[in-house]
Amino acid sequence: MSAETNLPTDPEAKVTDATVDVNGESEEFTLAPDGEPFDLSPENPADAETAADTPVDLQATVSALTQDIEALKAQLEDRTNQYMRIAADFENFRKRTQKEKEEQEQQIKCTTLKELLPVVDNFERARSQIKPQTDAEMNIHKSYQSVL
Repeated sequence: MSAETNLPTDPEAKVTDATVDVNGESEEFTLAPDGEPFDLSPENPADAETAADTPVDLQATVSALTQDIEALKAQLEDRTNQYMRIAADFENFRKRTQKEKEEQEQQIKCTTLKELLPVVDNFERARSQIKPQTDAEMNIHKSYQSVL
């Protein structure tokens, strides 16, 4: 059995492609960068067996992923509903506190006016009773009018 190759004779040369002539038949192959031929067969014989089982595994994986997607969609919908309820509760709280603030402000104004009414009434009675005739009386009249 004679084999001829077209490999370079220089030991430093890197060979990536080679042609081997064995018994008149020429075979061409590619060498790895380290000079070894590429092995295109599966490294692990078990890989060849799992390749045959791949459609079943893929179907199981797809069904598992589909279930995960459905679970995540349900969780997303639940979280969205929770968010909507919380947002509505917060909006109701904001409106309620604004209304309470306005009611409190109105109540304070009413209380203040109720306390001032007797004082205003007294000034009104004083104005109707006093008829200023002298300059001193006129000064007093102007004083309480300005306070009124």
